[in-house]
Amino acid sequence: MIGDAFREETLRAAHLDTCLALVSVTSLDIVNLETALTARALRDDLRIVLRLTDDDLAERLEKTTGNMISRSVPYLAAPAFATAMLEHQVLRTIDVGRHVLLIAEIRVADQAGLAGSPIRDTEQDGQARVLALQASGAPLAPGGTTPPNPPGAGALDWSPDRGYLLTAGDRLIVLATRRGLGRYLSVH
Repeated sequence: MIGDAFREETLRAAHLDTCLALVSVTSLDIVNLETALTARALRDDLRIVLRLTDDDLAERLEKTTGNMISRSVPYLAAPAFATAMLEHQVLRTIDVGRHVLLIAEIRVADQAGLAGSPIRDTEQDGQARVLALQASGAPLAPGGTTPPNPPGAGALDWSPDRGYLLTAGDRLIVLATRRGLGRYLSVH
């Protein structure tokens, strides 16, 4: 089918009346938006996915229109980029709206001001939260890895005391935005 996707006649010729969903992912936000709005006017029950680079517009559109979702290339690429950038430190990524949260494993070493700081001070900006702590006195398996669920001392504490003073060698499991994770990774 060749035609302008945002035109009613093109959408009808593409069998808009019988399709399950419409996906509009051109490189132009305005074309994607026009296509979605034209399709919505023709069929209000249609599922619509579109590419929008303007986060504010996409958020407002999703709130005001039913059965429509927007994604951007940076949004979709962010988890893969963060994982590649931080090597193996990122354990998982979580999509929250149009943002990405990271769950990362951090070893306290030479990071700016981490050793000697209480956990609560690392969380002050609201961009990160320590989910678990394994104190540095924990035994390591051969190769320097931490055994899963080690018995007794050294087990992951999933409710660490926020006043605990971090020491070199401590292992943290952190939930953070990309910006929030930077505090844990910066080295001086």
